[in-house]
Amino acid sequence: DTLSILSSSDVGGEISGTHPKVSVFFSDIVGFTAWSATVQPSTIINCLSAYFQILDDLAERLGVYKVETIGDAWMAVCGAPDSCNDHAVVMAKFALEVIDTVDDLRAIFDHPSMDMRVGVHSGSVVSGIVRADRPRWQL
Repeated sequence: DTLSILSSSDVGGEISGTHPKVSVFFSDIVGFTAWSATVQPSTIINCLSAYFQILDDLAERLGVYKVETIGDAWMAVCGAPDSCNDHAVVMAKFALEVIDTVDDLRAIFDHPSMDMRVGVHSGSVVSGIVRADRPRWQL
C-alpha cells in the first residue's frame, strides 16, 4: 500500500499510476483569511486542528482518503489509492456531510458568518510519490 511504499527506504525508481475512476474533493473555509488576521497563531492552529479532525473522522467513516491540507484547504480522494466502484456516490455523500458541519465550523472558530466552500471532480487522475526531502503521495 501507499504508506508502506512511503516508509520503505529501499524503494528506487518512479512510483506512479493512473486511476481512471475517482472523485476528488476540495474545500476551503470562506472568511478564513480575514479571520486569521485578527487572532493569535496558536488560535489558528488549534481551530484548524479541531475542525480538520471532524473532517478526518468523517473521511475515515465513509472510506474517503485524505490527500492533504494546505492552510484552510482540505483535499481528499475516493477511488484511489484503492479502487471504489461507487466513488462518486461516496464522495457526494461525504461533501454533503461536510456541508452539514458548518455549525461545528462556526462554533470552533467562534465566527457566526464563516462558511465552507466545497467542490467535487470525478474522472481520471495520475498519482505518484514525489521524491524530495519528504516523499509524499500526490494527485
